[in-house]
Order: sequence, then C-alpha cells, then structure tokens
Amino acid sequence: MEMLACFISHRVSQGLWNPVAVSTNGPRLSHLMFADDLLLFCKASKAQVIEVMHCLDLFSRASGLKFLWKGQVTGKGLLLVRWEVAITPKRAGGFGIRDTTCANMALLGKLAWDCLNNSDKLWVQVLKHKYLRNQFGMNENSRNSLSATWKNIVSAYEHLKEGLHWNIGDVHKSVWYDEWTPFGKLCNLVPYVHISESDFIVADLWKGVSWEVDSLTTPIPHEIKQFFCDKFKFTMWLGLHDALPTETFQFKRHLASSDMCKRCNKAQETMEHCLRDCERSKAIWHMLDPSILDSTAGTALEE
Repeated sequence: MEMLACFISHRVSQGLWNPVAVSTNGPRLSHLMFADDLLLFCKASKAQVIEVMHCLDLFSRASGLKFLWKGQVTGKGLLLVRWEVAITPKRAGGFGIRDTTCANMALLGKLAWDCLNNSDKLWVQVLKHKYLRNQFGMNENSRNSLSATWKNIVSAYEHLKEGLHWNIGDVHKSVWYDEWTPFGKLCNLVPYVHISESDFIVADLWKGVSWEVDSLTTPIPHEIKQFFCDKFKFTMWLGLHDALPTETFQFKRHLASSDMCKRCNKAQETMEHCLRDCERSKAIWHMLDPSILDSTAGTALEE
C-alpha cells in the first residue's frame, strides 16, 4: 500500500491527479489510509475517474492484485461475476465487497434516527429548527432551498419508517389536552369536547393491544332522538356525503349557470355555506344556540 501511496503522490506532483482542497487555503487530499481502508479523493470529472482507474490498474498488475472485471473504464469488458455476487457476504459464497448504496443508506438512516430520538445533539437541533420546526416525522416539502443532505436524510427516513411502529408511552396523559399523537393536541382538531369526556386519559382508550374508541362517543338521549325525523336524517346523510343539491353541486354537473348562493349572493353555495355560513342559516342557528356557530367556525361539517 505504501507503493500505491507513493505512486499517487507522484501523479499528483505531475499534475495528472487533481486532489480535493479541504478549504481555500487548506491541505489538498488525494488519499487517506487507515489500517486496511483506503479513501481516494479527486475532482468529480470523467478524466479524473479514468486517472484513478489507471493508477489502480497499474497497482494491481504490479502487486499481483486483480479486480473481478477486465476491460476499459469507458467501454465494455469481461465480467467474471455479477455485481450482486460480488457484494454478497463471504460466508454466503460472495466476495464480500461492500454495497456502497446500502452502506450509504444505512449511514443516512442513522442520521434520520438521531433526528427523531437525540434532540440534545447540536446538529439535530439545527436541522430541526431549519427543516422540521413543529412537524412530527419528516417529509420533503416542495421548497427548492432544501439541501441535498437533508433530502437524502428524508429519503433514508422513508426506508427507516417501514420498520417502525407507533408505541404508546405515557398512558396517563390527557386524551384531549396533551400532545401524545403526531397530530398535536386533539382538542385543537375537535371543536367541541363534551364535559363528560374532558378528563379522559390515554389509558381509558388503550388497553395494551387495542383501542376502545367507542368510549369517546356521546350517546344522544332518547328524548332528543325522538325529534329526528327521517327526512332530517336523510338530509344529514346527504350532507355528510357532499350530495346536497347546492348551487355548487349543480354547477359542477352543468345543471346550474352559477355556483353563487341565491339567498345572499355573496359566496359560493357549498354545503357548509348552505347549512351554516349563509346569513339566513346563521340567523336560524342563533335562534337555536349561538354557541354552536362559535364552536364550529372554520371547520368542515364532516368534522
């Protein structure tokens, strides 16, 4: 290996091998050796790849070490074994050459794992504040300013999460008012929490192997249900399936010339507008219970 190091240094001195500068005035690296590991550095160009292969070819012929493949870098050659065989471990009958793609993905996966579990590390805090912010997990959004390193970490996370599953930790947290899910506090997603459910903890729903979501439902008293006529039930069913014949519904099917609300002429008559947001509808809701409008403002009726 010392012969190879001397030969590389000789090619560098001749200007044939272009090493990589660590910084503007820093040292220029052409190779690093540690034990039986060898790292080669050169400029990213086709000519430099050919130069590296030329040096390795001369070294292999002089030392008696040969590669599994013969031929020129720029052309076709004789392949003694397939690449899949070469990267198979020796104990399985392969040559034991490291699969650089898998190795790189494994290293990136470690970085992704650190981002999720080791928030005390400084570099993790920097990346979290720059890219994750208040998100749970990782996703590659459409911003063009994302660095190549972060994109690769996110790509590794997509492979990593295939082997992950959600595990409930502290089951004594509040179902509604603590952050115990990837979605943040559930009270911010549900506009109305019944007083009988406000003190629920996770242990009330999670029984070790399954959820008991039925305990979250609030049964409607019979004295109220008796006033629900079949026509009202059917109307609500149509509303939940976005099938009410509103102006928007008819306009999309070319059954109306406009999707504007004919009652107020101020907005599109969507399902929400028809049943809640229109001034005429609001007047009716205010007569029934004004707090209903405040608790459902800005949310879809399905929620």
